[in-house]
Amino acid sequence: MKCKHCNKNFNKIGNINAGFCSEKCRLDHKVILNEETGCHEWNGSINNCGYGYFRYNDRSNYLAHRASYEINVDAIPDGMVINHKCHNHKCVNPDHLEVTTQTENLKHKKEQKRLTINQIKHIREFGYSAHEVVDMFNILLITAQRILDKRTYKHI
Repeated sequence: MKCKHCNKNFNKIGNINAGFCSEKCRLDHKVILNEETGCHEWNGSINNCGYGYFRYNDRSNYLAHRASYEINVDAIPDGMVINHKCHNHKCVNPDHLEVTTQTENLKHKKEQKRLTINQIKHIREFGYSAHEVVDMFNILLITAQRILDKRTYKHI
């Protein structure tokens, strides 16, 4: 049988990986490369916080970025979390992910710049893409999307 992602021949054992030669190919098949940012953006199921879901380790809703780190880098130690250095919750690029404590991860998120009313108005008036807003203001992609969709800063 040929892998749906890499076309490599492999021996299918039961229904494991459903047409893919490895967990890595199964994960990579749901990824789109963002050439601007280098992010490997998850193109599968997404939760309401913008994180991808992936069936992994007998769990149907395992976070895709955690699975990517485990598949491509190493196991995540107990009590540790994965930080997106790129601030893009959909990103599963192992080069953009790092193991950290929850405290450090929250600190990293708080370091994100808060935007002013004038900046919000500017973003909406000039029709920037979410990725342009991320680059301009160093904010999370989900935050940029919410600003553009008027799901946050509704009063502006």
